[in-house]
Amino acid sequence: MKTKKALSWLVSLNISSVDFANEYIGGGVIHQGMVQEEILFMIFPELLFSCMIFPKMENTEAIAITGVKRFSNYTGYSWSTKYDGEFNDTQPLDKHGRIGK
Repeated sequence: MKTKKALSWLVSLNISSVDFANEYIGGGVIHQGMVQEEILFMIFPELLFSCMIFPKMENTEAIAITGVKRFSNYTGYSWSTKYDGEFNDTQPLDKHGRIGK
């Protein structure tokens, strides 16, 4: 098994979520797959934009994304994942209306 060293990550407030599943940001969110990385991109849909602008990452590269908003809840995992209503994101906003201070 070959380990991918490319790294993408999401930072919101002082909490970091690290995603290291795929050398392509978002993994298979656009065309296939529904595990941790793809679920993350579905509940934080603003992350989907990154799939269009970032190419394949090399082993020495990382992508940091800040201030994204969670929009939905979900249940299940993999192909049993289902939308489970709106998520009430109560994170504080800065003076420009962005998440995180």
